[in-house]
Amino acid sequence: MAESEYRFWTSPTAAHTQFSYYAEEKEIGYLRQGHRAGKLNLFRGHCSPAPGLDVLEVSGRTPGQAMVRLQTTAELVMLASDAMHSYEELERDMPFIAISNLPAMYYLFAYLREQAKTTGLIIVPGHDPDVMRRFTPYEGALYGNAVTI
Repeated sequence: MAESEYRFWTSPTAAHTQFSYYAEEKEIGYLRQGHRAGKLNLFRGHCSPAPGLDVLEVSGRTPGQAMVRLQTTAELVMLASDAMHSYEELERDMPFIAISNLPAMYYLFAYLREQAKTTGLIIVPGHDPDVMRRFTPYEGALYGNAVTI
């Protein structure tokens, strides 16, 4: 987890309704507990936990929001998580309503569009049901809940 996101969610700012609606106090307690126990790895900027896998700290939705970029055998993929909930947000340049830094969101959207255009980056939003239609359904036990990218 990005250090700045941890600091944000464990700060008094996160208790305001605009943010607290999306995270339960009990969940924040688990973060604190994991951090105190040394089980929560915090990073700044980016980290590479495995070859071809990068976790990138971005801003906008919350300080330290992270996306995961991975290089597959064929393509570069960005798992946008909460940094981009839906394709519509990116296509309409319309960030989610609860954000901490609007200019940063617009910068992030511009960056994602540019990367898709220049590098062929495949962007996967965090909450769009259209993901299940845009990509090949995963066969097997996860059928209907996972896709192959």
